Amino acid sequence: MIGKVIVFGISVILLTCCVGAAAQAPLRIHKSEFSKTAIVAGDLKLTITDISIGASPFGMPKMEIEIENIAATAAPFDPQQLSFVRADGHQVEALAIRVFPDILVTPRVFLIISGARLQQSYYMNEKLQLPARMYYQGKLIAEITE
Repeated sequence: MIGKVIVFGISVILLTCCVGAAAQAPLRIHKSEFSKTAIVAGDLKLTITDISIGASPFGMPKMEIEIENIAATAAPFDPQQLSFVRADGHQVEALAIRVFPDILVTPRVFLIISGARLQQSYYMNEKLQLPARMYYQGKLIAEITE
């Protein structure tokens, strides 16, 4: 009987921990702290180091991001799975990377080795206006405020 009570108690504790972790609120980041704040998304730690909301040489906004693999094994990063949703409902995405001064191509998936970091620049399809919600692989991972 005591064994059943102990097993039940452990089960309740584990269930409470799992539900609490699943219901965890997304990270809230003020725009002044955005480039200093790493956001964990599964096996990856994402840091948006710069977002220019003005025109780039191509007339498109640009985002610079550092991606770090915090897992024990290699993990993929797909920039097309990274999205922002502005307050007006417009979805902002990584549209292209620059490979030559006048050539843009669709971003590709990178396999990042365990413990390695990668820095990339992406041109976005629209300006990012704040506040905005940040998603990776369809999961809300952060809310960016003014």
